[in-house]
Amino acid sequence: MKKHLIRETKEKDEEERYSTYKNPDAKLRKEIASFKLPCNKVTLGWPEKEWTILEYEKDEVKCRSGRNTNYFPIDEVKEALEENLKYERNQKYQPHKYFKKHFGIVSKIYKHQKSLSINMLDMTDAATVGSLVGMKDLLDPTGVEFYGYFYNIQLDWREDSIKLKVSRHASSMNIWFDENGDYVNRDYNQNLNEFKNEEADLKMVLAYWRKNLIKSYGKEIEHLNGKYYIKDECLVPYIYDDGDRDPIFGIDIYKSEDKGKTYKKWREKSIKKPKKTEWVNIDHLWNKLMEIMPTNYRDILNGIEVEADGVEL
Repeated sequence: MKKHLIRETKEKDEEERYSTYKNPDAKLRKEIASFKLPCNKVTLGWPEKEWTILEYEKDEVKCRSGRNTNYFPIDEVKEALEENLKYERNQKYQPHKYFKKHFGIVSKIYKHQKSLSINMLDMTDAATVGSLVGMKDLLDPTGVEFYGYFYNIQLDWREDSIKLKVSRHASSMNIWFDENGDYVNRDYNQNLNEFKNEEADLKMVLAYWRKNLIKSYGKEIEHLNGKYYIKDECLVPYIYDDGDRDPIFGIDIYKSEDKGKTYKKWREKSIKKPKKTEWVNIDHLWNKLMEIMPTNYRDILNGIEVEADGVEL
């Protein structure tokens, strides 16, 4: 996303931060930039009503509405005309309908040692506040939050466990087209400066997980009855799903303090290593993980590629 960044603007209030991104569609950008409206009418006053502009004077503009004639400060009239143009521009060219096409699913990727976290913003089916409640939007479209989906895929690798969790949440982002046909984003909803113009998926996380499993435990491991033994650790695949929250699955790691005879984990029953085990390929453990991976992870991601098979070593 940063490669499209034109400028960042900070207002007096630090909460008000704006970023402008160049529209990659040159034809659309030119079309939006050439969008104009008649400048002979303006909505002003309190209560607001439409006025016909009669003439510009030095510091004021002479306007008429019905039988009433009034003079408004020239700066106030220019601002009102600009706001109306911005409103109509973003009504005709609704930016969230172009965002997905131009930028794809934008992603934030964090790596720390063996852990990996991916946040994705997908505006494919973005909607405005009014449409969500079945009402026509009457607000300035530049002030309306567009809602899409925010995905989180988190692989958390710790001393006593390896967990994978996938979740999806509603997310908002203020975005509109400016007078040049470029995207403007109000960062405090979603700071697009932190995102990259690239897609990331569960397959990427699974490949990262499998690669580090091999680095940590090699290509062969001892196994018996769903438990895997390697040196001073016992690995037990598990899934936790209470039906109320997004399920979590992964590996519980038990540690041995007696050279691989028994394995312990806090608050869990000790595991005694059997006298006889079989050596299996690390794929045996991996296939077990893929077997217990929550089926709704694919549903949560809803169209984002999440195939688990064929992840190369």
